[in-house]
Amino acid sequence: MSTALSAPPAYYSVTNPDDPVAVLSRDVIRKDYELWSTLTHHLDPEQDSDVLAASLTRSTGMAKNFIQNNLMAILTLDELPRLRALQEELWHLDLHRLRAIDSALAPADRDHLPEVDEQLTDYLTATRPNQLVPGARAIQNKIRAILAELDDTIDTDDEPSQLPGESYAMTFNADGTADLTARFNAVDAVEIDLRVRALAEAEGLTLAQAHAALVRGADGVRVHLNAYRASDVEDAPAFIHRVGWVDKATTDTLVERACHTRDMDAAAGITTDSYTTPDVLRIHIEGRDGTCRWPGCTRPATVCQMDHRINHTDGGPTTASNLVSLCQRHHNLKTARHAFYHLDPTTGDIIWLFADGTWVYDEAEGPLSRTSRLWVQTLHQRREERHHDARSRAQHRKRMKDQANDTPEEDSPPPF
Repeated sequence: MSTALSAPPAYYSVTNPDDPVAVLSRDVIRKDYELWSTLTHHLDPEQDSDVLAASLTRSTGMAKNFIQNNLMAILTLDELPRLRALQEELWHLDLHRLRAIDSALAPADRDHLPEVDEQLTDYLTATRPNQLVPGARAIQNKIRAILAELDDTIDTDDEPSQLPGESYAMTFNADGTADLTARFNAVDAVEIDLRVRALAEAEGLTLAQAHAALVRGADGVRVHLNAYRASDVEDAPAFIHRVGWVDKATTDTLVERACHTRDMDAAAGITTDSYTTPDVLRIHIEGRDGTCRWPGCTRPATVCQMDHRINHTDGGPTTASNLVSLCQRHHNLKTARHAFYHLDPTTGDIIWLFADGTWVYDEAEGPLSRTSRLWVQTLHQRREERHHDARSRAQHRKRMKDQANDTPEEDSPPPF
């Protein structure tokens, strides 16, 4: 006799009914949401925004910008009915995340919101038991990737709209120092930062000293700006650490600039007896993980250490199925046995086990993760379906026009 096993229910750790802190937190999220939803839906559309903010500041003690951002977050959620229904069922998204959604959707064509709603709701639906809910930054990156797919006429870089795309300024301080600030597009900024950090490490300089040395003409610095892109999906978008998914124009530019191509699938199979992780294997793991894998940590994987799940001294191999990105602080906590984890060698997902007996499920979120690979594949499928539908509609319109042009006028004599 055999017994069928069913999969455990999927839920976010913030909705775990057996976690008393999660229950209290969820109640706070619900009440906070209900407050701002009530305020938003009872607004007087004729009332001046400053007068409204002053009134709510009197009642809540909150600042004008905070009030306005919360109201806008609720209004944007109203434009996403599927996500709003999920939120009002689970109460898993706090106002910080809702404000992040509103900010990322600011440049969106409102005609695209139904598709955004569908993809974003799927993204914010748990697929594993006790799963970590994505952070605000991860949600914004996901939205920008969706918008880049749907509309190549907008810039999805994370830049305030009231500031120029590029700027430079110097400000003198009273203590005799000065601050230099510059604004670039995100890709150029990451490349410059890599060069500064590489020179600082190579020459034993502070970051400020390394920056000055580069400006003064120091050379000999070679850095790698890794752009991850699927090779088996036509027109696949590229991903850059600390930037996220980039649009087609940026992807095409990166492809033109690429001086070397690495096979990340092949890198996944590398195994070595050495404690040091080979560069190409490290790039693969960074691409799988995206960030430090400690629950809730958002430090980029590119600045993390490679942790052997099974210690190297205990025979743990240096290979993808035994390596995880952990920032220095969380690497130390794991080494001190405050937590341990099980790593799924196929998906890269992690189950964290803590000393107090609690646990949490963490999905890998890098461009090489299971979820990202599936998203890129379905992105291609959606694009093909959209092109097919558009072509079918255009062909239908052409047939209708041709039929209209071929229809004889009422006063025309019969063709006999």
